[in-house]
Amino acid sequence: SAPQPLSPQPLSPYPITNVGVLRTRILLPIPLPTDRIWGSAPECLRGYIGSVNDQTLKPTALDSLIPRTLTARSPGEAARSPDLIALTVPPDEVQGVLRGLGKALNAPAPPRLLIHCDYDAQAGVLEPMSEEVIMRLQQSYGYRIFLYIGTHWRQDNHRGEKEDKFRYIPPPLYILALHPSSRQVRIDASEPIQLRQGSEVGGHLFEVSGVIQERLNGAFKKFFIAVVPEVERFGTNKRMFFKRIAFDLPLPIRSHLRALQRFPLGPTISELHKALDYSQNPEDCKKAPLLFFRYVNPELSGHGSMFGHVAVALSFAHLHGRALVIDESASWPFSDGCRTKGCENGFMATYFRELSICTPQDLNPGEKPTTLARTAERERVLVVSDDTALPEYRTLMPREFAPAEGADQEQEAQALLRWFSGIQSYVLRPSAFLGNLVREAKAQMNLPDRYLGVHIRRGHKWVETPAQPLEEYVRYLQELSVLTKTSNLLLVTEDQSVVDAMTKPRTGGMGDLGALPGLEAFHTFHTLNPRPSLRISIPQAIRLGYLSAASENEISLVNLMLLQQAQGFVGTFSSGYSKRALELLTARLEGVPPHVSLDHLWSP
Repeated sequence: SAPQPLSPQPLSPYPITNVGVLRTRILLPIPLPTDRIWGSAPECLRGYIGSVNDQTLKPTALDSLIPRTLTARSPGEAARSPDLIALTVPPDEVQGVLRGLGKALNAPAPPRLLIHCDYDAQAGVLEPMSEEVIMRLQQSYGYRIFLYIGTHWRQDNHRGEKEDKFRYIPPPLYILALHPSSRQVRIDASEPIQLRQGSEVGGHLFEVSGVIQERLNGAFKKFFIAVVPEVERFGTNKRMFFKRIAFDLPLPIRSHLRALQRFPLGPTISELHKALDYSQNPEDCKKAPLLFFRYVNPELSGHGSMFGHVAVALSFAHLHGRALVIDESASWPFSDGCRTKGCENGFMATYFRELSICTPQDLNPGEKPTTLARTAERERVLVVSDDTALPEYRTLMPREFAPAEGADQEQEAQALLRWFSGIQSYVLRPSAFLGNLVREAKAQMNLPDRYLGVHIRRGHKWVETPAQPLEEYVRYLQELSVLTKTSNLLLVTEDQSVVDAMTKPRTGGMGDLGALPGLEAFHTFHTLNPRPSLRISIPQAIRLGYLSAASENEISLVNLMLLQQAQGFVGTFSSGYSKRALELLTARLEGVPPHVSLDHLWSP
């Protein structure tokens, strides 16, 4: 996956004639602080690897293996240290690789490094561990650091179906590290340098040496936008600068590690649904007050986030005597991408029961919807198409659901969960089509009637918040297993490595998590695409045709419906999908179920 050999200017060609290859496999996992992307990393973090070129080794420092891969150029000449080391390893292993190269990097003439760098094109940020590698190479080893952005196929005769699809994914990014004591390279890179291979543009170099870590992503984003002509295609927002959020909330306020706590006397979920049936189906839709919902933040919103917006909109509509109407003509990749195959009648109409008999066609001649706002609540037809107004209505609930006077914070939170669980379970009543998919999936994997549910969100989520250690999920699943007397587990994730780690047989070998002692894991579909390397969100990948909307819908919605039937749940409430799973489970059990969030607390 390295870039093609270049004859760049002002770089002079430097032929590589002696190449050694190390195919490594890491076997010893260790826990990491939660500010890391994966939350757990291999023993390679300490500079050791356990398998090289299909041969199992005792834990061995990487720099002691490199000379074995290089042959002498003449008889009697010893193998020498490399001039260039090219690394293509997952982000969570790069720091360990550098640690394992300590002797080589501290040598009098250290090698140059070319490191494959993961990043996110849509948000315009580097993967956090890649950031740390850049800073360590500068501060600890004195390297000059350049970012190299590659290109895709540009000649028509080189493009087939696979290459054509690949061009829609953001270009590869590499870290080029040059040490002042190694072979001199003449670069003065205050601006991006355009490299050429013959008459073709071969990529761009940009120096980031001396840039402090807090400004590194800002410099990268400006570089990326300046040199990548397809930047708009990837959904890159030039004004959007993400800041990752780390949560440090006490376990009790984000979890319920106790038995099911039934709600106090009051309206049941069934009674709420009957009330919603009445308000959602007025006698005359041409006269009734309506609220049109157009998909909110479609470039980034997944199922969990979007369903949360719909529930808040329905809550507002019901409390203000309106019927909520989904406008299926609004754009959203999960809907647009399956209109020709899979959900021809619209996303909500395909996967869920009818929300209202009213439609967007119930506007009267000359009537236009007014954007939802406090000042416009008296208009007959309102519309919500972004998330600016909705947050104002997230804590509203009717008197019969409100907590008693003098209630503490926990009781207030439970009252809000009770209300929105009823609202969400009304929105997400499965259609006959989705119900059949759920039954087929459950039968296919032979899922027992009693099981725990766990949602492990990876992929694009690292842009917003750090992922949690796999060991933490296992720890709380074992606690819930004892609490609920349940030994089966439904595993919901988009990361194949998580499926492998959680379902592999217990062997007792190096690095074996032991799968899930005392639990048997089941899983439905899981995506085979390496999500972190997509460098864009799932909705954007669908829009570009790289992922299938129908397939993503089926994977996500079937799993969500199955999580509703669990006895307890472990997830992360920084993810809207985990929140929706808790709400559906709460509605089914009519009480607060045993659950654990590893980061944030629940909110609508």
